[in-house]
Amino acid sequence: MVSEVDDKESAKSKILDTAKELFAEKGFDGARVDEIARRAGVNKALIYYYYKNKQALLDALIEQVKTGFSRQRTIVVEDTGYDSPEFVDRLIDINLEYLLANRDLLSIVFMEDIKNGKENVLMRIWEEIYRREKQELSRERGEGDSGTSMHEMVTLYFYNFMPLISFLVFGDSFSATFGISKEGLDTRYRGIAKRLMDDVLKVAQEETDE
Repeated sequence: MVSEVDDKESAKSKILDTAKELFAEKGFDGARVDEIARRAGVNKALIYYYYKNKQALLDALIEQVKTGFSRQRTIVVEDTGYDSPEFVDRLIDINLEYLLANRDLLSIVFMEDIKNGKENVLMRIWEEIYRREKQELSRERGEGDSGTSMHEMVTLYFYNFMPLISFLVFGDSFSATFGISKEGLDTRYRGIAKRLMDDVLKVAQEETDE
């Protein structure tokens, strides 16, 4: 028998999945709550019961992405161990796969950031992931709080995260403009990104005079 909790989670999941589809199709501004309700097959009032407004739907989807990132890392640690020589390569692979699977949502957030020009949501997503990763590594190595390095943050944000977001946002346009299939572009990007990431990580870990 399906419990009330299962029904609730199923409804929320259906609402969020539908909101993600419509945000991708019509943009955040173009999507309407009544259309989300109609396509999800739920009452509009139910959406407002779980989510205060359309922004709350987007916020919930963003939270899913952040939670998913942590889950990817846990999978890699369980598979290889954080001190394994394969750890970094596997982490890059699985994170890249996850981001590509969520490219529509991240593209929406990117465009909202540009339009609003106030709070940079993507930056906050990255910052939370970065700080969580630092804490997890310190804990697993039995070290104290290693804090953050501005040199490392600048390197990883501008030379790893933002180029990836650029690919997610503009990849389809590049594919259409230059006549390369989306699958072919994804394959090329993955190979290049992995090679560049090795260099970026080395630079990020360099000692500085700060």
